Amino acid sequence: MRPLFIILFVFSLFNHTNSQNTIDLNDLPQVSEIIFEISQNNSADTVIIGLHGGPLETIDTGDFNFFNSIQTYNLIEVKKHHHDRPDIKNDSNLTLSEAQRINDSTSARIRKVVNHYHDLGKKIVLIGNSFGAFCVTEYIEDYGFDHLYKAIAMVGRLNLDTEIVNSYANGHYALFEADGETHVFLNEPPYNQPSFPDDWALMKITASMGANRFTDSLSGIDLSNFMFVHGTADRAVGKLDSVELNFLNTHHATVFATPEQTHESALLDQNMLEVLNFIRTNTSTSSKSNNFQQPSIEIINNSILIEPSVSKQANLNIFDLQGKIQYSQTIHPNKKMHLLPELQSGIYLISIEGYRSVKKFFVQ
Repeated sequence: MRPLFIILFVFSLFNHTNSQNTIDLNDLPQVSEIIFEISQNNSADTVIIGLHGGPLETIDTGDFNFFNSIQTYNLIEVKKHHHDRPDIKNDSNLTLSEAQRINDSTSARIRKVVNHYHDLGKKIVLIGNSFGAFCVTEYIEDYGFDHLYKAIAMVGRLNLDTEIVNSYANGHYALFEADGETHVFLNEPPYNQPSFPDDWALMKITASMGANRFTDSLSGIDLSNFMFVHGTADRAVGKLDSVELNFLNTHHATVFATPEQTHESALLDQNMLEVLNFIRTNTSTSSKSNNFQQPSIEIINNSILIEPSVSKQANLNIFDLQGKIQYSQTIHPNKKMHLLPELQSGIYLISIEGYRSVKKFFVQ
C-alpha cells in the first residue's frame, strides 16, 4: 500500500543553487486562470493565498476553509505549475533541473498573484500546508516579504534528513516513526514495498523543492512576520531539529508546536485559531526578540489573570472557533486581573494584540 501522503525529500547528489528566480511573470497565465476564489469575498481587505499539500496531479482545495467564515478575509488558492501540465506526471525522464524550473514557475505564479492583490490595495497573507509549506518558504527565498503582510508554513521543514532523502531518490518511500526522528524505509523488511514509477516525476518535483537548505538561503532575512507550525511526532516530514528551531528563533519567527503533534492535525480548528491570532497580531522584531517576556493568560473563576501585566496599553480579544471576535477590551499596564465577560457555551480563544500569548478555554 502506498502511504497516504507524499513526503518531501532532497536528492543529495543534486546541486541545488539558491539563485534568484528568473521566470518572467509576463510569460505566465493571467491571474484569473491560476487561482480558485474559494470565499469570493472581493470586498474583504485581506487576501489569504493558500497552497495545499502534495504534490498532487490536480489542485485539491479545502485545506484552509477555516477562513471562509471571516468576512474581512478573501480566501483563494493558487494552482501550481504542474497542475496545468498533466503530461508532467507521465514524464519518467523528467530531470531534476527541469523539476527545479517547474517549482520556480510555481513560485513566480504566486508572485504574480501577490502583485495583483497588492495593486488592488489588499493586505496579503501567504499560507501553505505540507508541500505548500515548502512552496511558501521557497517563495520567501525568491522574493522576500515584499508586498506580504504575513506568511505561514505548516508542517514543512527547513532542512530534511538526508537518509530519508536518499531513499526517495532511489525510488522508495520512507517516513518517520512517531518520535519524529527514527527513519522507516518501506522497501526494507517487513514492508518490502516496491517503487512506483508513476510517481517518479512528482518525486523529482519534490526532490528539487526539498533540495533547499533554508537555514542557509534565508539567513539574511528577518522572519518577524513568518510563522512555522510543526508537529513533534510528524511521521511525514519528521520534527524540526535543534538547528532549525534555533534558526527560526534567532530570526524572530513565531514557532508553534501543535498539541496533537502529528502531520495531519495541523489544520484542526484549534491550531488554525493560533494561526489566526498570529495574522491579527501586529508583529515586530522588537516584540519577538528572545528577551521579550510574553505574559501568561489564565482563567480563574470569572476573571482573566495576565501575568506579568502588559508593558503598554493593548487590546484583549476573545474569539470563537470560527475566528470571530466575541469580546474586546482595552487593558492597561500594571493591571493583572480583568473580568471575564458572559459568553454562550462553547470553546474560545483569548489573545492580546502585540503579544504571542494565547489561552484556550471552555464555557459550559
